[in-house]
Formats: sequence, structure tokens, C-alpha cells
Amino acid sequence: SRRRHTRSLCDWSSDVCSSDLRVGASGSQALAMVLLLRGGALACLGAVAPPALVWAALWGRVAPLLAMARFPYLRPGGSAAFHREHWAGLAAELRPSLAVVPLLLISAMALPDGPLRLSWLAAGLTGVLPALLVPQWLGRRLGGHSGDSYGACVEWGETLALLLSALLVVDRKSTRLNSSHTVISYAVFCLKKK
Repeated sequence: SRRRHTRSLCDWSSDVCSSDLRVGASGSQALAMVLLLRGGALACLGAVAPPALVWAALWGRVAPLLAMARFPYLRPGGSAAFHREHWAGLAAELRPSLAVVPLLLISAMALPDGPLRLSWLAAGLTGVLPALLVPQWLGRRLGGHSGDSYGACVEWGETLALLLSALLVVDRKSTRLNSSHTVISYAVFCLKKK
């Protein structure tokens, strides 16, 4: 599933930027951008990275469902036509994904009260925004969705959820540099510049 979504991201980026059907420079740049943003977000998240990854995966899988519900399918003979043919409606399609939410919330409540619990919950809530906005933006740009843009919704939804989590969760005071630091990591350097 991951490889298919990543390939869809590359194909979608190439399709949008050129008429060449092979993965070209645009697809490679999109992949590099996604990987760098995820890596930076995970470096900033530290101990909150595991729950943030779970939340990001959840909201990443919700994003294409919203795309399927809201926009027409652009390639009736395409590989993702299977999803359209077996579509049971948004409520039925969301049910399995949203069934995980109470489990994640219960897990967060099992944590001791404090910053870790708050970070866990914040990581979960931040993914809602990309899950709503990414399919909307892609659908408006293309006039609908294809299998490739469904995969792009997953990849960009997950990436932006991780990035937003990192922006909201990172304790800025603990990342400040002082004269005793001999090595500056790139993620900390970026935070320092702000």
C-alpha cells in the first residue's frame, strides 16, 4: 500500500507538471520534498513521533475517502475505478477508520497527565486539517480525482499531519542552543533561526 501511494504521488506530480507519463523531475522532486518534510517533522517530534505516525496514517487514509465523496472520478477506465464501483457512501467508508479514534484517545488517556498526553492529543487533532484540505485542493486543481491523486492525498495528508504536529508539539525552549552545544542538528538549527 505504501509503495503504491508513493508511486501515485510521483505519477500525479509528473502528470500535473508535464504530459510525459513517466515519472520525471516533478515526481522525483515531490518524493524528495515529502521525504524531507517527514524526516524533519519526525526529528522534531522526538518521543511524540510514534503516536504522531499512527495519527498521520489514520488521517492520510481518510483523505482519499473525502476526495471520493466530494469529486468526480476523472478516469472511468483507470485503476482506481474499482473504488468507485464498490463505494458504499462516505459514512460506511469512514466507519472502519474512525473506529480507531476511540482506541487512540483511550491510549492517550492512559498516559500520565502532562505534556506527553497533551502532545499525543494534539498530534491526533492536527491531522484533521490536511485530511480535509488536501483532497479539496487537489480536486479543485484537477476538476476531480484519479487513482494517482487519491494516492497523493494519502501521502500529502500524512506528511502535512506530521509537519503540523511537529509545529504544535515541539517544546521550543528545550531546542534552544547555548554555547555548550558543539553540534547543531538541522532540525534544531531551523527552529533556532525562527
